[in-house]
Parts: sequence; structure tokens; C-alpha cells
Amino acid sequence: MFLLIGEPEDTTIASTRRAMAALGRPTLHLTEAQLYGTPFELHRNGPRVDGALFPAAAEPLPLAEVSGVLLRVRRAWWPEDGFDLPDASFVFHETLAAWIAVLKALKVPTVNDFGLGWWLGDPSYPEALRQDLARHLELRAPPSRAGAAGIEEWLIAGRLVLGPSGNSAPTALAGEALRDWQRQTGIHFARVDLASDGGAVLAVDPFPGMPPGPAGPADRVGEALARLLVGAAQ
Repeated sequence: MFLLIGEPEDTTIASTRRAMAALGRPTLHLTEAQLYGTPFELHRNGPRVDGALFPAAAEPLPLAEVSGVLLRVRRAWWPEDGFDLPDASFVFHETLAAWIAVLKALKVPTVNDFGLGWWLGDPSYPEALRQDLARHLELRAPPSRAGAAGIEEWLIAGRLVLGPSGNSAPTALAGEALRDWQRQTGIHFARVDLASDGGAVLAVDPFPGMPPGPAGPADRVGEALARLLVGAAQ
């Protein structure tokens, strides 16, 4: 079973769900609020982890049967009314910590396997990703976009790289250096802004939307992410 976590209107969730169905792979879709409202059991004994999820609209799901996760939570959840602010903040952080523990314990392919900075909304997290990507690609990471002759936005989904007007991927985004960065950071789906001369990384967005474009970018991204999750789970 593959978990797809995000809102129904999220184009990435919808396109990946269609692609997984075409591959004959079962999926369980949960919204952010449904995820945090789902009871679970988690047992750790040294390196061994077991337990189960108990979604309201599905049969209990043993953690051992989860093969991969597409994680598209918007970090918009907040405890329901009935708490004063300190209590609501406590419930929020405890719930978040519990689900981070569950998701990290799965040890399955996860897109994206965000670092703690993303979960906590740390504004320095995308910047750290940008600096790290620039080091991997051996490109510059200027402190601002000022002075850049132009900007090209590239959408990366596993091994798929989509650019302006369907341009082929620049050399920097077509090699093993990018794959190494994806493996080390857990970020397999991102928007990367490069200087138009290809010599600098200007921005990294680890939670990209789906831009309009030719050749059905949503379907192509969904297919790429489904292949990534299924292939890595085998």
C-alpha cells in the first residue's frame, strides 16, 4: 500500500494517484487533517519497528504493508476549537512530533522526506537546500538574484526534469550529482531556479506547485513520481 497524503485539489496527489492506479498499485489517500486524526500504534525494539495505522474509512493498515509515501501536507493544520493558545500549541507540536516519528520509522521511499526545518517552517531550510545543491553541482550560490541575467525555473520529479517551454535539462541537472543530492536530502520533487547561463543556483522550493506547460506536465510528473515510489520499493 502506498500512502498519498495531501489535499484532494493538490494536482500532484491527483496525478500520482492516477499513475499508481495505471501501474496496478493500491493507494490510501489521507488529507492533512485526516492524517493527524488517524489513530496509530508504533512499537520500537532496537532497529525493529512495527505497528499499524487505523484510518477511519479503511481497514487497519500494518506499517509493514506501507511500501511508500507521497507527502504533500501544507502545514496548515491546527487543533480544533476548545483549546486556549498554550494548550493548542502544545497539542500541535506533540501531534507533529508523533507523526514525524511514524513517518521516519517507516523506512520506505518518501517523496519528499523533509528535514525537521521544513516541518517547523524554518525559513532557512530552503536556503540550506540551495547552498547544498550548489555544492553538489559545483555551481555558484549568490546571496541574491540581483545581477542575474535571467532566471530559468526547472521542475524536478525523480529523474524527470521539466524546464521552460519543455527545454531539455541543463547538464548540471542531468547527472549523478543531482541524484546524490536527492538521496542525501530526501528531496525528490522540487523546483530549482538556475541563472539563465546555468552557472548559479538561485532558489530551491521543496514544495512546488504544478506549473502550466506543454505535454501534460501534471501527468508526466505523476508518472515520474509513481515510478520512483514503485521502483524504490522493489
